Amino acid sequence: MVLIAIAVFSGGSDSNSDSAGASGSSTAAAAAENDKVTQAVLEPPDGGDASGSAVFGRVGKEEIVLQVTGEGLEPTDEGQSYTIWLYRTPKLSLRVGSVPVGHEGRLGARFAIPAELLAYVASGAFNQVYVSRTENAAYQREVARAKENKSLPRYTGETVLTGEITGPIAKK
Repeated sequence: MVLIAIAVFSGGSDSNSDSAGASGSSTAAAAAENDKVTQAVLEPPDGGDASGSAVFGRVGKEEIVLQVTGEGLEPTDEGQSYTIWLYRTPKLSLRVGSVPVGHEGRLGARFAIPAELLAYVASGAFNQVYVSRTENAAYQREVARAKENKSLPRYTGETVLTGEITGPIAKK
């Protein structure tokens, strides 16, 4: 197992750090216990057994990441993935990335994000994290439509987890 240190954003100059395995569950558990971490606790919008977390952090001195974990998810089929979004409305959402989920129903992913994106989180432009189960072809059609219209791709997929971003960099 490879261990990677990740520092999570805290309110002061000190940063909390934790070691995370491939699934990142250690970091998510630590984040859930620490109200000084910028994170979103993810829950199904209509109830259900799935759950997860999204934690903003830093790997090393330079790389800013969004680490997302989830469990109790349905495995993806060929041509499907779980897509992670920074979300405000269906028209104001930004795809962070996507990953497949295997038969164990667990999602564990870390996405590098530009530092400038944190300014949008801090301003409240994106105040939630959404996870959708997405048909890859449907998303590609939306990307083509957005290019044609010179706009951002709209939110696509079936929403499976949502959570409000809270913590020191999130606008209250």
